[in-house]
Amino acid sequence: MYLDGEDFQTVWRLAHKWVNADPNKSDLNALSPALMQAIHRLLSAIVIRDIVARIKRMSILEDDSIGTVIFDSPHHLKINTCLRKDEFDKDYLDSIYVKRSEVLNWCDKERIAPPLWVPKNPSIEQKVQQALQVDGTIDSESSITSDTEALQLQQREAAYARHQPTESLKQDCIRYWLQHQNYSNNKAAEKFYEALPPEKKKLLSASNAVRTLAQAISEYRNREKLIKQGKIPHWLANFNPENSPS
Repeated sequence: MYLDGEDFQTVWRLAHKWVNADPNKSDLNALSPALMQAIHRLLSAIVIRDIVARIKRMSILEDDSIGTVIFDSPHHLKINTCLRKDEFDKDYLDSIYVKRSEVLNWCDKERIAPPLWVPKNPSIEQKVQQALQVDGTIDSESSITSDTEALQLQQREAAYARHQPTESLKQDCIRYWLQHQNYSNNKAAEKFYEALPPEKKKLLSASNAVRTLAQAISEYRNREKLIKQGKIPHWLANFNPENSPS
């Protein structure tokens, strides 16, 4: 089964790998805050379709059509129970697969240090596994922590560099919307994108550009709520165009 290859991990196992925990030894009644956060983040990304969720037979939660919603209702129920009530079903979470490339792209987008899925430096992964086999933790292995943090820092810096042009485009779109607040989010995004020169249009996928820019406007308009929830996007954190001198 292709899902059993190294390009896929279940939500349960990937979340554990993310925080260097053993997926076979976790107590469902005593999960660490870091592990719960990792599971919540993955499930939240699945719900908003930043990451595609798969079971053995097919992809799930693909769209909002009536047939899909009815078919996927058990999945919505289980995921909402986890997100809203912190009730974790190990068997279920270990049956939902996510793809490596989608997870890493999502981590880049959200400015989250990615899990060490297939690290560029295999020796780091080997050190982590050795430490886990010894005592189930890497806290005492400062060299492992140092290597891991260095790799994650490199990944974050590379992600920042890759996404900076797109982030600037989102900010320019916000400035455009501020001058056309009578437009809906979608209309402002569409008008802004249509007016871009070809070299800037290439920064976004043509099929998804308007949706991406409209979402940026929505995030800006709801920034106070996102700040309170601790979900403010990196590109929006220190962006205050309304306070800028004219």
